[in-house]
Amino acid sequence: MKRAWPIVEPGTPLIWNWHIERICEALVRVPHETRDLVICIPPGCMKSLLVSVFWPAWLWLDRPHERLLCFANDDSLATRDSRRMREIIRSEWYAGLIGTMHERHGRATWGLAKDQDTKVNFENGQRGVRQCLSLGSKVTGKRCDGM
Repeated sequence: MKRAWPIVEPGTPLIWNWHIERICEALVRVPHETRDLVICIPPGCMKSLLVSVFWPAWLWLDRPHERLLCFANDDSLATRDSRRMREIIRSEWYAGLIGTMHERHGRATWGLAKDQDTKVNFENGQRGVRQCLSLGSKVTGKRCDGM
């Protein structure tokens, strides 16, 4: 998260705090230990960045096949968060991480699929998908992996 920060917030210093550390620690446990995570902190404390931008990008490093369904309060926020995650995935730094995972663990390298790469919804070469919706959207037919 700290290394991805300058990609999505260039020129803005990251002010680290204990609550960011605790949220990151909880998110790391989600794929393996817990499915019931509720984060209750005031607006402007990085919930969206941590949960909808940094965490899905981190998750895809280990599990690029995951299908993600991300919700935001309105369409503009869903688009903003999706675009930010896409910026991370397109970065040279992240491509290097994918390569490292390949070298260390024999995982396939991948990038964003060229035929499904929009600001809001995109797919990677391992069939992992990120779909974004606002809270009032219809979800019938949408699929995600239930961690």
